[in-house]
Amino acid sequence: MDIVKSIKLKQWDNRVKRSGFLQSQAIVCEALSQKTELIKGISIKYDNNIWIKDICLYDDSKLKYFESQFTKAFQKDKNWPDKIVKFFDVIKPKTKKFISKLENTNWTNQPEKEVVKTFQEYINLLYQVQRYYCLAVPLTNYAEKKLIDWPEVLANYANPIKKLYIDGFNNSKNPLKEFAWVKSTYNIIHKLTEEDIEGEVPHTTVRQKKVNIPNEIKYLKNALQIGIYSRNRMKELSQQIWYYFDFLAERMAKDLKITKSDFYQLSYHEVFDSYKNKKLVINKIEIKKRHQGFVTGLLDNKLIILTGPKVSQLYKFFNNVNGVKQFSGTVASRGKVLGRAKIINNLKEFSKFKKGDILVTPMTSPDFVVIMKKAKAIVTDEGGLSCHAAIISRELGVPCIIGTKVATKVIKDNNKIEVDANKGLVRIIE
Repeated sequence: MDIVKSIKLKQWDNRVKRSGFLQSQAIVCEALSQKTELIKGISIKYDNNIWIKDICLYDDSKLKYFESQFTKAFQKDKNWPDKIVKFFDVIKPKTKKFISKLENTNWTNQPEKEVVKTFQEYINLLYQVQRYYCLAVPLTNYAEKKLIDWPEVLANYANPIKKLYIDGFNNSKNPLKEFAWVKSTYNIIHKLTEEDIEGEVPHTTVRQKKVNIPNEIKYLKNALQIGIYSRNRMKELSQQIWYYFDFLAERMAKDLKITKSDFYQLSYHEVFDSYKNKKLVINKIEIKKRHQGFVTGLLDNKLIILTGPKVSQLYKFFNNVNGVKQFSGTVASRGKVLGRAKIINNLKEFSKFKKGDILVTPMTSPDFVVIMKKAKAIVTDEGGLSCHAAIISRELGVPCIIGTKVATKVIKDNNKIEVDANKGLVRIIE
């Protein structure tokens, strides 16, 4: 069967939209294809997950299976998610040591053997961290579903079970150095600047009140908080790894006689083969095509890389929202308002957001709080009842609809929209 047709016919969860280079996105996809054990004899993995430019698709047919595996695991051991926290406790010092190596080594003078060895260490570390994304989001969603009849528990315990790195931002004596990595992802490096930290700074504090939790659901509260912690800790660790790996990438690009951005468009298999053969194993025309757009990931457990017209066909197919004037999502914070929308994809676009605008964004993170406080309402593409946007909107009392999947594709800057966060509907008026 034609590969484009095969991709179109599968059931996909069109979950996230992120820009990034082929190299890191391919590593992440391979990591998710590794078995992740919940308890002995019960594990989960993805057979299909691919990137089409900035769209990431996950195997939707697996999600019900994951839920059944979670249920089986909880029947055997209510505390099995605790092992996830222990994993991140173990991987934290390993990551810190590796980052120190990347940052403090003069890579210009290192022998090629050490360069290649460290590149392998980089891949292995990303594998270990990113494979938990397979578990973190589905586990969070599982706990949210099970706790739907306990809204007070969701509202007051939808937060990480342990502190995150970003929680130390407010008290950092040198945030420009300590949190230099916070804006970087998938090998796209954006350094934190003085302008970013002027005025308000990132925080994740949510006011809580004590809620009596029935004994029979305490394990679900624990699972929810571990799911939220793991998806955020995984992101923080990966961001740090990508940011500091850039030091080594400079050297490797020079070895292969290409630019650093070209290097990041090579799969790690191609990097190893190029070093082995003492020359670049793919031509620069193909690299140029990857800059224009690529498809990479796992399709039926096989690694794929596509460029050219097939990419455009697939991107158009999965990004087609022509004629959509109304769409729905999950209510995170109730209310109903009319207002002008502003599409905010990143920190660079914060300046166009004014008090009383409606924030429309793929997702929010702690650095978005400064504009969330100005928002009349919030609408996101991604997220569940325990995502950052949901937590902060409830704290602020701002109407919020999450998980629409299409908001940033359908709405344009300055569209007048109605956000009915009582019914979970968003309507474009003009």
